[in-house]
Amino acid sequence: MRRLLLLVAAILAAAGWYFFGRVQGAESWLGYAEADYVKVAPTLEGQLVSLSVARGDSVASGAPLFAQDPVNDRAAVAQARAELAGALEKLADLKAAGRDMEILQAKAEIADMQAAYDRVARDLARNAAIVGSGAATRQTVDQLP
Repeated sequence: MRRLLLLVAAILAAAGWYFFGRVQGAESWLGYAEADYVKVAPTLEGQLVSLSVARGDSVASGAPLFAQDPVNDRAAVAQARAELAGALEKLADLKAAGRDMEILQAKAEIADMQAAYDRVARDLARNAAIVGSGAATRQTVDQLP
């Protein structure tokens, strides 16, 4: 009996040490992590000259991922500058003082077109009115612009 009591006391002491006396390690959990996967690509074609990240790396927002050969970018900038210079030249030409004659010519063309429109409108109204009497055919009325 004494041995049984010693055995029970030893078991209780071991259990107490296991549950209360040992040093607890860091907790760890099993499970899944959720992430947003993002496919990244350059906006313009070009040759990569350096790669700043590797597969599986964490990347902060705004951090550079790669560098491209700037030849295409320089060409695009040069083309945009040339187009801007052409537009500025055209604007300066349009603002030049020698445009009075061209403006008068455009106004004369507008007046001519208005007169042609008025004539066709009058012809259409007149022929539509007399088509019933037989003095004008329906075809004549339909062919007026």
